[in-house]
Amino acid sequence: MDQVGPMKKFKNKKEMFEYFANMITETFNVTRTGQQCSSRYKTVIRRKTKAKCHNNTSGMAPTDVPFEDEIEKIKAQDDSLEPEELRDSYGVIFKKSPYVNTQASSDGSSGSGLTRSEPQDSDRMQDTQDTGSPGPTLRVEQETTKGNVPRLNSARSVEMKAFFDHMNALSQERAQQRAARLEEKKKYREHKEAMREERRKERAEQHSQRMAVLNRILGMEKDEL
Repeated sequence: MDQVGPMKKFKNKKEMFEYFANMITETFNVTRTGQQCSSRYKTVIRRKTKAKCHNNTSGMAPTDVPFEDEIEKIKAQDDSLEPEELRDSYGVIFKKSPYVNTQASSDGSSGSGLTRSEPQDSDRMQDTQDTGSPGPTLRVEQETTKGNVPRLNSARSVEMKAFFDHMNALSQERAQQRAARLEEKKKYREHKEAMREERRKERAEQHSQRMAVLNRILGMEKDEL
């Protein structure tokens, strides 16, 4: 029976969405929960599936599939749920993404005196299984470095940083637009209040004039009587 090796960053989807919610809260000061992130992801997947079904229907005009490239790129880089490696009596099989080029950590190696082995390609793993050799050197290096050197994923970090930088820029732009709208509304309210006050003064002045004319008329009538 195969032994499952060290897992990736998240144990399950709930923990993954909780991490995304915390990152969004820390970056944009917008409170989000893991359930909200999960619901949003399901909505995106549902729209993506609906668009793909529409495009696969004969006679229908093709439409753009929302977030298709972004989702496929993230899935190809790191699924964050499946194990990094599988171990059995024949050796170790690494799961390596075709878009991620994992590099060794020089700081961790110098501090512990150990070297982290790079994931082997599929041909070498296949040769190891065919010959029946357990690969003791590779296994020992992997066992000794497990838990000491963190698993690197520089490509995913760069993508996440670019994504959050872009979202931060959009957030700042929306904040500026909101401030401009509020300033415009404030000016409009002040202008409207000034016009209302001016009309009130005009009505008061007209009322005073009418009352003065009325008083003069009534005074003349009293004199005649």
